[in-house]
Amino acid sequence: MSSTIKKKVKIVLTISLLLNVLLLSMLGGQAYRSEKREGRWHEWRESLAPETRDAMKSAFKGKKDDIKAIMDETREKMTALEEVIGAEEFDVDAYNRAAFSVQELGARVSMHRLSTFRDLLADLPQEERQKIAKMVAAKIMSKHHRKGGWKKGRDHTREASKNTVKY
Repeated sequence: MSSTIKKKVKIVLTISLLLNVLLLSMLGGQAYRSEKREGRWHEWRESLAPETRDAMKSAFKGKKDDIKAIMDETREKMTALEEVIGAEEFDVDAYNRAAFSVQELGARVSMHRLSTFRDLLADLPQEERQKIAKMVAAKIMSKHHRKGGWKKGRDHTREASKNTVKY
């Protein structure tokens, strides 16, 4: 590979990494902001039956060690990625391996969260699952509302989206 191609690859990979870090920072900021809105969560949680609240608490508490292990592994993999990026000679293959490893870990975290919630929901009565479903829907809709929301008069159907211009 010529040196100009190597430089271009380095630039593209660096930009990609910076965008990923920016995205993670934005997600972290969003998570922090959502933690500050404790009131709504607390009100919703109080609407659940005491047995459901206890089941939720024990389900997530029981996974505490798993979550700690995943977080420790995340720190290790991020440190490895930082070392690859900061090395005197940039190794594209090492970067790809380290970046893929971090991305793969993110997918494992998501799957862990989903499976924990699935196991919890499987044991709950329909009434409680419906309350949880309403909270999830409200949370999703509130995000749209904060971002400008669904505009009145706009057609949000699948047919209307087919007629949009794609760039």
